[in-house]
Amino acid sequence: MSPGNSRLNNGTRSADVLALTENTALFQCPACQSPFSAVDPRCVRCVQGHTFPVEKGLPILFSAHQEYGSNKDVTDVIKSFYMKHPFPDYEDTDSVGSLIHRAEQSVFARTLDRAIPFGARVLEVGCGTGQLSLYLSVAKRSVFGVDLCPNSLQLAREFRDTHGLDRAFFYQMNLFRPIFKPETFDLVYCSGVLHHTGFPRKGFDSICPLVKRGRYIIIGLYNRYMRIPTHLRRLLSRFVDIRHIDPIVRRFSTGKKQETWFMDQYRNPHETGHSIEEVIEWFDDNGFEFVNSVPSTRLGGTAAAVAHPFEPVDRGSTVETILSQVTAIPTFGREGGLFIVIGKRRR
Repeated sequence: MSPGNSRLNNGTRSADVLALTENTALFQCPACQSPFSAVDPRCVRCVQGHTFPVEKGLPILFSAHQEYGSNKDVTDVIKSFYMKHPFPDYEDTDSVGSLIHRAEQSVFARTLDRAIPFGARVLEVGCGTGQLSLYLSVAKRSVFGVDLCPNSLQLAREFRDTHGLDRAFFYQMNLFRPIFKPETFDLVYCSGVLHHTGFPRKGFDSICPLVKRGRYIIIGLYNRYMRIPTHLRRLLSRFVDIRHIDPIVRRFSTGKKQETWFMDQYRNPHETGHSIEEVIEWFDDNGFEFVNSVPSTRLGGTAAAVAHPFEPVDRGSTVETILSQVTAIPTFGREGGLFIVIGKRRR
C-alpha cells in the first residue's frame, strides 16, 4: 500500500487535507490570501478566521468572487449541470493501465506526458473527474487538480486511493479565487473550462500569477471558427438521432459514454467561442510569451505543434492565424472545435 493510501485509511486526515499541512508554502486562503492556520479532518481555517469544510476528505475551498450572483455569472448553473453530468466518466477505466490507455488515445496527451519533466509541479484547473491529473502524476510529478464540482472530484479521489496514485491531490476551488500562492507551478493547464464561465478573460487573468517565471501555461478553449460544425449538429440534434450525425458518439460502445459526450457538447447551458489571436493578446497583457498552438498559427505547422508543443514558433500574421483556424474546421470540428495555446511566463 502506498503512503497516500495508508494515510487515507488511518481514520484521520485524507491525503488532500494532509497536503495542506505538509505544503503550507503552496496554499493560501481564497478569501483573503492569508495562510491557513488550522487544518483537521472536518475543516480548514485561515489566520483571518475564514473557515472551509472538509466533506468526506475533500477540502471545499470555494470562495465566491466579486461578480458571483450577478446576472452575468453562470457559476451555479454550470456547477449544477456538471453535478448531474460528470465529465469525463470512468466507464471502462478500472485500473491504472486502462487509465493510461484511455489518456494516450489522445496524441496531445501522450506528447504532453513526454514533454513535462519528472518532478514538475502541475496544476490542472477544471480537472473534472481528474483523469488527466492522475495520468500525469504517474510519472512522479506532483499534480494538483481543482474543480467546481465536488462529485467529480470525489470520483477522482476514489480512483486515486484505490490505485495508490499518491502524487495527485484534489480540491474544490473557484478559479476566480485561487487557493494557491503566486508562482507555485511549473505548468498550469486549463482546457475546456474558461469558455463555460461568465468571465473567460478574468478567469485567465486570475490563474496566470500561479505560473513560475520562465514556466508554462496551456489554455484550451472552444474556437469560434472550428466550433461551427458542433453548432450545426446541435440544431440537428433536436430533430435527428445524434448517433447518426456526431462522429465521436459513433465511436462509443455504450449508451452511458454516448450520453456523457452528448450532454457536454450539445446541452451545456453556457459556452463562449474564442480564437488563437485573442488568446495571444491575453498572453501579452499578462506577461507571457506565445510559444505554440494547436492548430498552429502557421499554415501546415499543426503536426509539428502537436509533436513538440513547447518548442517556440513564430506567431505568424493575424491573417495566416485566422486562415489556419478556418482550414482546420474539417479536422478539429469533428471533435468539438477545441484549440490549445501554450505560453511561457517572462522572467
